[in-house]
Amino acid sequence: MTKRTPLFTDSDMTFVLTSGDHNSGIINEPKLAHGHHRISRRTAGALYVGPDAWVTQNAPQPGSWWPAWTTWLEANSNGGVPAPSLGAPDKGLVPILAAPGTYVHQT
Repeated sequence: MTKRTPLFTDSDMTFVLTSGDHNSGIINEPKLAHGHHRISRRTAGALYVGPDAWVTQNAPQPGSWWPAWTTWLEANSNGGVPAPSLGAPDKGLVPILAAPGTYVHQT
């Protein structure tokens, strides 16, 4: 998504801009947070705000953007659902091991 996305949609939108490159901006977990992010929320029908004005209007927030995302998910989700069963035993595809398997423990 880019800062021009509001030009192509008339829905509610939350936009986050992180510092750093695309890797460090995304992989910035709260426990090891560095850098900053800016976040804005726009309601449907709001006027477009250009990039220079947007940066001025949305102060940098220190650390990871993940907590803001978690809050957004909780506010915009309809609750959890049970995980599906593994495999498809009725089709002969039985689970070999319980999740997550052994590969995640390999070094």
